[in-house]
Amino acid sequence: MLQAEVAGAKPTLTHNSPTRGHVLFDCSLPSTQGQQISFYDYRGRCNLIVVLAGNMEPEPKQFLAMLSQHYPEIQAQNAEVLLVLPCPRAQAKRIHEQESFPFVVLADGNLRAQEMGGGLDSIDNPSAAVYVTDCFLEVFAAW
Repeated sequence: MLQAEVAGAKPTLTHNSPTRGHVLFDCSLPSTQGQQISFYDYRGRCNLIVVLAGNMEPEPKQFLAMLSQHYPEIQAQNAEVLLVLPCPRAQAKRIHEQESFPFVVLADGNLRAQEMGGGLDSIDNPSAAVYVTDCFLEVFAAW
C-alpha cells in the first residue's frame, strides 16, 4: 500500500480489504464526465489498475504522474486505470483538469470506495491504495 502519514496516523487495512487472489470489491461512483461507473463494468473486458488516491501527497502524485506517462503502454496491454479521488465530483473534475490525467477519474465524496478498499488511516483520513486486477477483477497485486 502506498503510505502517507497524516498527523501521525498510520494507514490500516480493514477486514474486507481485497488481497491477492480475491475479487476486487465493487463500487459505483460518478466520473468527472458525469457517468456512473462501476468497477464491475470492466469485468471480462480488461485488466484494471485501481488507484485510491488518498490525500494526494507527493508519493501518490509521483505514482500518478508515472501512470499518466505510461498510459498508452498500459492501454496497449489491454489494461485500464481508474483513479478514485476522495472528494465530491466538482472538486474531482477540477483536479482531473489541473493534472491532465489521461485516464478515468472517479469521485468518492462519501469515501465509500476508500472504506471498502482499506484506504482510511486510523483517524479516518483517506490514504492511498493501489489494486491491480486481471480481467475478471481478481487482485494479483495490492499495496
